[in-house]
Amino acid sequence: MDRHAHALSRTGDEAARHYERALDALLFFRAEVADEAQAMAAASPHSVMAHVFDAYLGLLGTEEQEAADARRSFGAFRSTVDPAGLSPRERMHAAAAQTWLDGNMSRAGEILGEISTEYPPRRPRPGRRTPDRLLHRGRSAAARPDRWRAFRVGR
Repeated sequence: MDRHAHALSRTGDEAARHYERALDALLFFRAEVADEAQAMAAASPHSVMAHVFDAYLGLLGTEEQEAADARRSFGAFRSTVDPAGLSPRERMHAAAAQTWLDGNMSRAGEILGEISTEYPPRRPRPGRRTPDRLLHRGRSAAARPDRWRAFRVGR
């Protein structure tokens, strides 16, 4: 389970710790995100979220080859996994990653939005810094504060 009590299928405790550190690194734009993601995959090579995370990182990179490698790697992984053995949230993440890898970023974003609505994070643990966007869990995008509204042209 992750910090929000979401299932991490085929993921051991060590890999789960690397997953949490990789998420923190990604959220706070720290360089160790790739190292933690690789450590997660090494600790649990069959972890669903390790492969999903790797696909997302491949898509977020600036090199076209990274996205092509992520597509090939994720496709190979998905061919070995029975979706029935995944949690509903993991199935949605796998679908979002595959949809994005297939070139439909808009639909992938919709699926990711559905995930954050259906599986909101729990309240942060005391002493833990949490980005503002995570504190608005379960609310639609329209209900979230728009900090950039003053900069939007034509509104």
